[in-house]
Amino acid sequence: MRLATWNVNSVRTRTERVIRFLERQDIDVLAIQETKCRPEQFPYLPFEAAGYEVAVHGLDQWNGVAIASRVGLSDVVTSFPGQPTWVAGQGKEPVVEARALGATVGGTSGTGTTGVARIGGGAGISGGAGGTGPAGDTRTARDAGGTRNTGPATGTRDGGGGSAEGSESATAPTDTARDGRATAGSGDSGTAKDATATGVPRPVRLWSLYVPNGRELTHPHYTYKLEWLARLRDAVGSWLEADPDLPLALVGDWNVAPRDEDVWDVSAFAGATHVSAPEREAFAAFESVGMSEVTRPHVTNYTFWDYQRLRFPRNEGMRIDFAYASPALAARVVGAAIDRDERKGKGASDHVPVIIELD
Repeated sequence: MRLATWNVNSVRTRTERVIRFLERQDIDVLAIQETKCRPEQFPYLPFEAAGYEVAVHGLDQWNGVAIASRVGLSDVVTSFPGQPTWVAGQGKEPVVEARALGATVGGTSGTGTTGVARIGGGAGISGGAGGTGPAGDTRTARDAGGTRNTGPATGTRDGGGGSAEGSESATAPTDTARDGRATAGSGDSGTAKDATATGVPRPVRLWSLYVPNGRELTHPHYTYKLEWLARLRDAVGSWLEADPDLPLALVGDWNVAPRDEDVWDVSAFAGATHVSAPEREAFAAFESVGMSEVTRPHVTNYTFWDYQRLRFPRNEGMRIDFAYASPALAARVVGAAIDRDERKGKGASDHVPVIIELD
């Protein structure tokens, strides 16, 4: 399975670019952050034409997460247990923001689909579970707050700090192979499918995450961010305690640079969010419940460059997009890559995709 995560910074603005990326990199599953739209506004048709089922969770023009899969999509949930609420302004009600979306992916062939399930983030989708329902329990229009089911999916399911030149490191693969695809780890052939006898990717419990920014160290959003990460860690710990063999992936925009080398100049971030000790400790705490970050052994480049001050041409970036995996899933990781080319050209997101190759 080729799994990718990408903060696209408005999916409606960059639909064509996302579809080209999926095709060029032969991606089976894409976790998307900052969709910036409600489910009924999501551009489903191009994804459907490319053979992907899509689950979407969004409340307004801010935040928003989605998962697109061509190898099965089921057991969708729109929050994790204990996910904190945020009050957007005076007089506003507390809201569980659209920052987390969980689903089970895999289990069907990646040869393309003739129909897909549109799964919106309406009240009908369950929230707060780790995802323990039956493998074929993809929620359809009636369950998902009014989005429609366009037909059966493939299989048996119903409806259901690198250099400016782009090299990741001296020992890691370059961003893009000669055929246009990002390569995986050392010794990897670059093929897209699982190394199984049937060619059917084994299931993965996947979470697409857009961690709160924090804004400023003295801002309530910073406290909210730390609580959000702590509650997610607690949820993960309970899931793995209940099922130590759960193939769990937490991927997305973590809005934390865990090490000094993950920013171009740590002195430029003195007194700022993303690099503070409490944030780094909150990020590292996922290791205490058995998770491991699986992209760092393979790639070292940044994943985000601000639009301002020529940050990208100067390679003044940050590494804030990561993939945590449970022991069962980490054992299946054979490589990872950052597609730096997606930060180039007109209309690019300020983030680039991170690709993880699973056997």
